[in-house]
Amino acid sequence: MTKRLSADWQAAYGHPLLLAERFVNPKPFSGTLYAATNWCLLGTSKGYARSNGRYIESHGNPRQLYGMPLRRDACR
Repeated sequence: MTKRLSADWQAAYGHPLLLAERFVNPKPFSGTLYAATNWCLLGTSKGYARSNGRYIESHGNPRQLYGMPLRRDACR
């Protein structure tokens, strides 16, 4: 899926994606799949979420953030 993602996005919206991101809840999931498929652990969130689209509230459950560059020149 990640190999097609940038090209599909380009076709639909007229510009490529450079990075895919995924938040993982570490309580029920360990993130092993993402680590095994070369996703990079970028850090941990502070455990906040939007509520009603306007307010930010703490849900007390920080998530791990994984990222994967979708193009070789993503860093440029």
